[in-house]
Parts: sequence; C-alpha cells; structure tokens
Amino acid sequence: MSYDSTIHAKAVDLAKLNYEITASAGSGHPTSGASLAHLVTVLMYQHMRYEPANPGHACSDRLVLSEGHAVPILYAACADLGVRVGKQGEDLKPLTKEMAMTLREIDSLVDGHPNPVEGFPFFDAATGSLGQGLSVSAGLAIAAKLDGLDKRIFCIMGDGESREGQVWEAVDFLRDENLRAVCPIFNCNVFAQSDEVSPQQSAEVLTAKLAAAGFDVKLINGHAPSEILAALEAHAAAQTDDAVAPVAIVAKTVKGWGSASQQGNGHHGSPAKGDDLKVALDELGATG
Repeated sequence: MSYDSTIHAKAVDLAKLNYEITASAGSGHPTSGASLAHLVTVLMYQHMRYEPANPGHACSDRLVLSEGHAVPILYAACADLGVRVGKQGEDLKPLTKEMAMTLREIDSLVDGHPNPVEGFPFFDAATGSLGQGLSVSAGLAIAAKLDGLDKRIFCIMGDGESREGQVWEAVDFLRDENLRAVCPIFNCNVFAQSDEVSPQQSAEVLTAKLAAAGFDVKLINGHAPSEILAALEAHAAAQTDDAVAPVAIVAKTVKGWGSASQQGNGHHGSPAKGDDLKVALDELGATG
C-alpha cells in the first residue's frame, strides 16, 4: 500500500471508533473528531516523538487539543496504540477500546475533554475552554527551552475557535519569544457550533493573518496524508533555523468527513445513534 492509502485506512478506522465511542456515551462531538482523522493519524502514528507506554515523558513531543470537544478521535488513537492512562500515584495501564467506550461516565478516566487530572497524562492541561490552547502551548515551549529540550508542541485549534482574541495574543507571543517549537494547526472545517464560520475565520483569511504575523503558512488539504506530513516536516526543519520563518499549518477539512449523512450544519455535539450510526459507519467504510 502507498503511504497515503495506509494512513487513510487507519484514519477510517479511527473515525469509526470515534463515532462508536460517542454513541456509547450518548454525547460528544464525533463530526469534529472525524474532521481531524488524517491529521491525528499522521501525528500520532508517524510524526510525533513519544512513547505510548510513558506518555508523560519529559522529552516527548506534546499535543495540545485546544478544540477539546474533538477529543474522542484522540481517544480512538490512544486505544489503538495502547497509550497508558491512570491517575497520579496509580500504576498506568494501556487504554483499551472498552475503556474508551466509558467516555464521560462519572468514574471514567476518559473525560469529555482532555484532562490529565482525571487520569490522561498524554495531555498536559485540560482544554476545551476555547481559545486557550495556543497559550498553553507557548508555556510548554518556554519550559522546554529553559530545560534545554528540543521537544515540539503541536496545537490543534478550530476555525470557529480562532474568533477568540487570546489566539492572536498567543500568536504575537510566539513570534516575540521566537518559540519555534510550537506548531499551530488550524482545523478549518467551516462549521462552528450552530452555523458556518464567518469569512474572517476562513482558511484564506487565517492564512493571511498568520503570514502577516511572520509565519510561513502551509495551507493544505487536511485529508491528504502526504500534504500533512510535508507541512509537519517543514515545521520540524524550521524549528532550529532562525534564517527562515517559523511554520504554521492551516488545514482545510470536512466536518463529519467520510460520512455524508453527518456533514453540514446541525450535527455539532450530536452523536449518531441506532440506524444513523450504522449509516455513518457504512459510509466511512465505503471511502476505502
């Protein structure tokens, strides 16, 4: 199989599990997760440097999911990879698909948003209060710089989320402090909570804003594995080269990717259930 087809096959599997996890919970945001299927697959299976058995290792690359409601797609990947989970002071154990199905249960380690305190040390901070993830990433980058570590911090944000002013304060801060370890990734799936995003949050306008701030912006198809990998590799190359501009990524994606019945407005925060779930899974299976 080619690289693109291999990543695509895994992305389909993760998107399906993302729908099943949220269906089991009866809540969650599977369409947001599906829009990230290829980005998460390339990051977690190909590009990030980390150990599933030791997710909090000080030298590991970090992933900050600022649009925390999309976390079921990351839980799907973590369950497939056996990323270890457990509350502080407890022995860590590999996340299983059965454990992932306990999403949002009161005593579950699998919270509705990324939450290290609840037992998910793959994450460094609870996220999902929109607009804050890039600031968290900047803090992680400063800490790594002080510690002399060359880790990278990947921050995934939604296009609707980019309406928040704190995002652009963090962009300024990254440039002021030359925090090249941070890779801002904007997930432009067009739809926010209840409508399409404003033209000011379009992929093209976000690209222009980031370019004006001094970034080399990679505007890509967020469902094209080779384009994703090339953009991430460009970020890695620029991390240690002050002679070139730091890299940011703007990825055009489809909310509800792979399942036509789940696309468009009206599906945010609404897991597919019953016959709708079967249709969504069948549609995803047909993309292969």
